[in-house]
Amino acid sequence: MTQNQQSENPQGERPQTGNRLIDAALAEFGSLDDHPPAEHHDRLAQVHEVLASVLEQSRGGAQAPIPGLRPNP
Repeated sequence: MTQNQQSENPQGERPQTGNRLIDAALAEFGSLDDHPPAEHHDRLAQVHEVLASVLEQSRGGAQAPIPGLRPNP
């Protein structure tokens, strides 16, 4: 952790997003320093799944176009 990060959050508290699913996933994740390197990928993948799910739900089913990909007719 850098000196700047320590001064911004001296108690080491996690920021709250206001979304209970995201906040729970980040709290469960903790920090990469809390886990052995062999577990980093799986833990990051779990948080990524939650974040992707929340984002998809927030779109209300609307799929954003992917740049460079032609839509199906």
